[in-house]
Amino acid sequence: MVLETDISKDNKELSEITGAYIPDILDDNAPAQVVYDPNYAIVMANAMIKGRMAMNIRESKIFRLLISQVQPDDTEFKVFQISLNTLAKILCIGSVQSLRRDIRQIVSNLLSQQVWIHNSENLNNWKAFALLQVCESDGTYIKFQLSDQLKPYLTQLTSEYTQYPTYLLGKFTSTYALRIYELLQMAYARYYKKKYQYRVSIDE
Repeated sequence: MVLETDISKDNKELSEITGAYIPDILDDNAPAQVVYDPNYAIVMANAMIKGRMAMNIRESKIFRLLISQVQPDDTEFKVFQISLNTLAKILCIGSVQSLRRDIRQIVSNLLSQQVWIHNSENLNNWKAFALLQVCESDGTYIKFQLSDQLKPYLTQLTSEYTQYPTYLLGKFTSTYALRIYELLQMAYARYYKKKYQYRVSIDE
């Protein structure tokens, strides 16, 4: 999703190496190409922000990068494709060879991950579903498709959602910092100009 405001001026580091993130052009029948753009946003329903997910920082960044490709009016999730070379740069991995060594484990973990969404008023009322439904690689490119169960939390959002620019993913080195930022961003947007306390448990 594209942010409504231009935040590229705040992203000098990324703009200097934007060329590294321009997607490779393939044939017309190829899957949609992942675009890493500073004006794209990661947008999630607050219920998902508050949901429980157990991912390391690499898995978290890949998942949120895919979310940034979703458009507000999407009715179906596309299969997105990105080169391993580009993905290695986005994840700040030293070489594509290192990513090729680790990618099977990363993908295995992503495919086994679930998000648990609880009713804040009744913790016995919850939903759980997978994050991804497809991962495929030919050694040069890798394809991902988000789980259909995520649609109510990523598309057609008119209220109770949180967004932040994609370039911030590069600032985080731990999942804990990323999750705390998302929770604080949610609280700030929801209770703007109001005094508000948001307690975060160690489990979250």
